[in-house]
Amino acid sequence: MDQEQQALIKAYLSDESKLYQDCYQGFNPQTGDPSTVPFASLPSIGAVKQRFQKWFEKNQDWLKQKNCVEWGYSRKHEKFQTKEMLIIALTTDGLTAALPLPNATLAAMTVLVAEHYLDHLCAECTKEEEG
Repeated sequence: MDQEQQALIKAYLSDESKLYQDCYQGFNPQTGDPSTVPFASLPSIGAVKQRFQKWFEKNQDWLKQKNCVEWGYSRKHEKFQTKEMLIIALTTDGLTAALPLPNATLAAMTVLVAEHYLDHLCAECTKEEEG
């Protein structure tokens, strides 16, 4: 992962608005038409968080398989000294390459780690394995 991406992760972790704005833009990519001009402002952070939560619920089985089972999040996450390094590892290991949000993979993975989505998801997975 290059220094630009590392800097972006640090910015995400310190600026919740930027993080969720990039996720929102990933959910709603522009058409690619250079003559198109956005005409509406971004929704509130609360609305974007709700949208992310719905996306998470829709994709949690896939996320659980890729990150909890295959990558071993519960075993590995504490080995990283910083959240930035954990996010880099998850992103660069290729498990998120097929994330059902390709335009905002880095932003989505940052939310999943920083907001403890993966902690809760993989804790449930661990309980299922033990039970």
